[in-house]
Amino acid sequence: MLDKRYQAQMDQAETFSLGNQQAMIDLETRLVLMAAHLVNQVAIQVLPSADVLQLQQLVACRKLSELYSSLRSRAGDFCVKGMSGFYWVWIDAVSAYSDSRNARWPYMTPERRRINLDEASRLTIEMERVIA
Repeated sequence: MLDKRYQAQMDQAETFSLGNQQAMIDLETRLVLMAAHLVNQVAIQVLPSADVLQLQQLVACRKLSELYSSLRSRAGDFCVKGMSGFYWVWIDAVSAYSDSRNARWPYMTPERRRINLDEASRLTIEMERVIA
């Protein structure tokens, strides 16, 4: 039973991603650009230089998932330094984007995927306005 549900989620995620392929490519590109700002303008003030260099390499390689994992684990550093606003918006945007395209959640529907994709886009627009 669980295997069938998981397979159904994988199929649904693939169908949604294919049906929204260009929007997802564009959004991922914008999220990487926002990550570049986060790393080069904010993280550089918060994290050790070796960590920033590693994050810059991930940005250069467009490794959004790895960036998310690396940055998400450093929430405390951003909060302690009082520089968590842009950080949390980026984290939330990438989370919503990822949820719209993967098969992690057994209750995900195409409608919920659309809501997540729209939320990721909205948050990205918010970040773009901040740095404009």
